[in-house]
Amino acid sequence: MMKIFNFALTMLLSLSLFLPFGYPVWAATETETLNGVGIDTRPSGGGWTVTYVGGADYTVLNSNDDATSYKNYNYVFFGSGFGSFDESFDTTSFTSAYSTINSVTATARVYAHSLGPDTNNSVYYRTADGSYYGTNVVTTADTWTTVSHTWTTNPATGVAWVPADINNEEFGFHCQVRDSAAAYTRVSFLSVVVDYTAPIAPTVTTSAASSIAATSAIMNGAVTDDGDDTIDYYGFVWDTSDKGDGGNVDPATPPGTWSHGWKSAVGDYGENTFAHSTGATLTKGTTYYCRAAAHNSTGWDYGSAVSFTTVGDPTISTVAASSIASTAARLNSNLTFDGNVLTGEDCTVTFVYKSGTGYANYAAILGAGGTETAVAGTFNTGELPYLDVSSLAVATTYSFAVKAVNSTSTNAYGTVLTFTTESGVYVPTNLTAIPSSTSVSVAWTKGVGSQYTLVRYSTATYPVLTTDGLLAYLGTGNSDQITGLDEGTNIYITAWGLTGATYSATGATTMCTTLAYDPTVSNDPEVPAAGAWWMQTPSTAKSGSIPFMGTIVQKNADAYKMPAAMIWYIIWIVVGVGLGIWIYNKSSNNIPMSAGAEAIWFGIGTTLEITMGLVAVGFAIIAVGFLVYGNRH
Repeated sequence: MMKIFNFALTMLLSLSLFLPFGYPVWAATETETLNGVGIDTRPSGGGWTVTYVGGADYTVLNSNDDATSYKNYNYVFFGSGFGSFDESFDTTSFTSAYSTINSVTATARVYAHSLGPDTNNSVYYRTADGSYYGTNVVTTADTWTTVSHTWTTNPATGVAWVPADINNEEFGFHCQVRDSAAAYTRVSFLSVVVDYTAPIAPTVTTSAASSIAATSAIMNGAVTDDGDDTIDYYGFVWDTSDKGDGGNVDPATPPGTWSHGWKSAVGDYGENTFAHSTGATLTKGTTYYCRAAAHNSTGWDYGSAVSFTTVGDPTISTVAASSIASTAARLNSNLTFDGNVLTGEDCTVTFVYKSGTGYANYAAILGAGGTETAVAGTFNTGELPYLDVSSLAVATTYSFAVKAVNSTSTNAYGTVLTFTTESGVYVPTNLTAIPSSTSVSVAWTKGVGSQYTLVRYSTATYPVLTTDGLLAYLGTGNSDQITGLDEGTNIYITAWGLTGATYSATGATTMCTTLAYDPTVSNDPEVPAAGAWWMQTPSTAKSGSIPFMGTIVQKNADAYKMPAAMIWYIIWIVVGVGLGIWIYNKSSNNIPMSAGAEAIWFGIGTTLEITMGLVAVGFAIIAVGFLVYGNRH
């Protein structure tokens, strides 16, 4: 088990070498350099004199040379007790000003010569308000000892370190020895190490544009990772093509070949979404590309490019009129493009029409006094707006055209088409009726010049007037179903064409009779119930009392596990073949007959003999099959 654990641990550690997130590249330390001559503090009742061994003062202390160069502090005895000495130094500026400071560690190498055990030493952090000492270490006399302390928070404030805490204050060491004319202490090294997390570039995504209009749009972005730092700016660049990643460049001065750029005012934005309107600076019907950007102390980062297309002018075509009647018609169109390829753009549609021909365009029809009517609602690409018009003149040619407009306020027009109303209202044709037991399906072809079809029916006689009988249908379709009828009833049907208030002069008629039975119910003869005697297989259970049946048929059927009927078939074959042989022999040798009778007997015998031969061949094949099967199994 231990071997397996060691192997798994080794593999895990090996794999971790290839995982960059296991060792964050932004985690670092910085050693601060001591600056200036140390500031000493002498306690009352005693004093110190300082000698230098090797190099200048703070230069010596910046180098960990294993105590070959150091400061030597000699104690001058003025009384009993012990002597102590503090010396502090400025540090150079902490350079990673935008980092998160995790901890600060001060370390000193000290040596003490004293008569007593009170050789206590420590490192400390000093502010204008006081000194904050680390752990007090009792060192062994005449031995170099490392004294160190780590502060995860500022001991003066109790909160996280900030760069100013290091750059504006001092660090130092405290030495204490027992009183003796010969006592001294030495310090060879003092360092201040700052452990910090350096920020990385932010991560930015560009989102789909919104509120897209003809000459403006709102660009959208999001900071998904602030790089452990303050996001102080965000911005966008945009152009009619993607000019690539802007790099670490302020978008307010468009980087590279980007034509447009913008950035926010300084702030603290964090990991949030942001947006900016282009204003009315774009060209309608044009595709643009934009990239979002964000900034922290490491610089700018750009998201990927996202395209959008400003709203353009719509396009619409005029489609041939339909449902043309004597005084009515349907005007048709096709909105081929609403102006917005991404989300669609609502368009209003209007038709104009007037009798006559030769009009060049929509404006010409309108200028000649044409009737202009808007279609209710709004429409988008691919929809087919239409307008039903009425009160037209009979047998008259009309011209019509269509117009569409969207938020660009630019009208789009279709071409001028014409149609001619019919000279009258004609009777429907191809009227048919297909009955069931309680309903009739009626179909017809709308009469020429008809806008509607009226269908009425009766169980007594054909309706003659448009008010006779019962109403079956009134509409623009060409089929209907009459329901709620009785079985086996005659149904008389009449259909008229209708436009406005004018009916066709006559009506088309047809009749049918509803079925006298329901075809969904089966009329097949009854099937005897299962178990009826004549449907059962005869039982041979009691046939053993019959001599022949018991000794030959039933006994063999049981022995060979065969149906009794099969035994009868075998007996019939044997008897039949034997009888054939007997008849043949009799007719050929022992029975005197005429040549005709001889031929008949010969034919019968030959037939039976051939049958016997075929049966023999069949049994031979079966025998071979059983033989082969037995050998294999």
